[in-house]
Amino acid sequence: MSRLAVVTPSYARDFALCRLLNETVLRCFPSGVRHYIIVDARDAAMFSHLVSSRTEILKKEQIVPQGFMQLPLVNRWRCRASRIPISGWLVQQIAKIAAAHALEAETLLIADSDIAFVRAVDTALFVRDGATRLFRRTTPIHEGLPQHAAWYRNACRLLGAVPVPHIMHDYIAPLVTWNAGLVRAMCTRIETVMHMPWADALARTRDVSEYLLYGVFVERVAATQANVWIDERERCASHWEPGRLSDERARRLAAGVTEGDLAFMITSHASTPPSVRRSIVEGVTAATLRMDRSPAYTHGLHEFRAMPASASPHREDPASFPGLRPASRR
Repeated sequence: MSRLAVVTPSYARDFALCRLLNETVLRCFPSGVRHYIIVDARDAAMFSHLVSSRTEILKKEQIVPQGFMQLPLVNRWRCRASRIPISGWLVQQIAKIAAAHALEAETLLIADSDIAFVRAVDTALFVRDGATRLFRRTTPIHEGLPQHAAWYRNACRLLGAVPVPHIMHDYIAPLVTWNAGLVRAMCTRIETVMHMPWADALARTRDVSEYLLYGVFVERVAATQANVWIDERERCASHWEPGRLSDERARRLAAGVTEGDLAFMITSHASTPPSVRRSIVEGVTAATLRMDRSPAYTHGLHEFRAMPASASPHREDPASFPGLRPASRR
């Protein structure tokens, strides 16, 4: 069984971005790490050009639970749990969670198409000694972020946890690490609380964040049974602004990449041509090679905060948790 896999949901409009990401995954990760790209069935032929001994294309329709069907010509889906079609964005979240049921990897590194890796990756930055990284921001969610606050409250409801308004941790980042066993246990918990299949519960809720859902489960429900550590570094230099990058802005972004950054992200909403993205990524990669002075990235391991998730307050009673045994695969 592979220890770590990179998982990317994508679609036709982002093919050029995903191709660059795939190239950097194959270049920067050890040879045992595979890249799984999840796409709609109608986009599978386009992405098939990326298939290799380390790259596999998964059709979304094959891994999401039964009862979901994409509508023709639009990015909307019908599902048995909702009379109103649901968004492709929500189904993408469900597909990420379903990947933990479909794949053999113990740890999933979720990386969207608009990311590119810029230095060789030591997988111990994500999983080591059986423990999995859990990214958590130093700045918590507050009511000034109404969308995030709603995601947090819905995650608590789905998991049967009491919301704690003054402690709403944020687990959203460009690079998110999941323990597959914990994801499956999270799904079991949702089914226990909501009395319906986990994917149906998400479809009915609609307004959810898969990353907050996982983080709340790990810290509030699984608690001491979750073998994780907290990492407060994103490990990815990011550009979120829409619009095309100017040459000067691109230079400043590239210069801002530190030795703790493994990847570089320019949001897919930015109208930056793929050729410009590739030029930036290649330039940053060359700079990081000079910075590292080594073909393998080993910086920053000592910087991890050895903080188990159990150090976080306001957890549910672990005795009420049904256990961390892998859920049956759907």
